[in-house]
Amino acid sequence: MHSFCICTHSVFVLILYLYSFCICTHFVFALILYLHSFCICTHSVFVLILYLHSFCYRNQVLH
Repeated sequence: MHSFCICTHSVFVLILYLYSFCICTHFVFALILYLHSFCICTHSVFVLILYLHSFCYRNQVLH
């Protein structure tokens, strides 16, 4: 019975360890995804500003 308890405890600890690892990995993944979407958003804004800037520059050259 004692060895069974030790074995069960080891399995429980292993599952708990894997579970905490998954939570940690999930947080890292969510953070990377958040940063990636932030970069996409920033890139879109940058392209928009660049487009507007070139549009304004073209108008200045023409006038």
